[in-house]
Amino acid sequence: MRTNERDSGRQVQLWNELDYTVHVYVTNDRDRGLDELARLYDDRARIEPLIGELKNGFGIGKVSTYAFEANEAAFLITLLAYNLLRRWVGEKVIAAAKWQASGIRRTRIRVPARLLRSGGRWELRLAPRPLLN
Repeated sequence: MRTNERDSGRQVQLWNELDYTVHVYVTNDRDRGLDELARLYDDRARIEPLIGELKNGFGIGKVSTYAFEANEAAFLITLLAYNLLRRWVGEKVIAAAKWQASGIRRTRIRVPARLLRSGGRWELRLAPRPLLN
């Protein structure tokens, strides 16, 4: 497939005077059209960075047991933790919204803090970190 839709990353040009690139997809799906297959595989490629972040930041690459149900439950809890982290960062730490989970954990979660209850509400007081505030 030839395309000039992509503009990120290093690409090999098919012809020097044109801005086309070449993409090769190997599949056994004979029912979809070529353009639909290309879009399907492009969408799948976008999920790879997220899977890498979950493997590195949340340890989903290591299977804890041989029981499928236990691994499924651990995976769902991990996804819940990831979603909660992203939601918290989106609301409270907007500057870190595009950071990876490992950077967020290192700079925003693993910091000295106190859990206080005042006026019937719980509050988490973080130690001052002038470089990150």
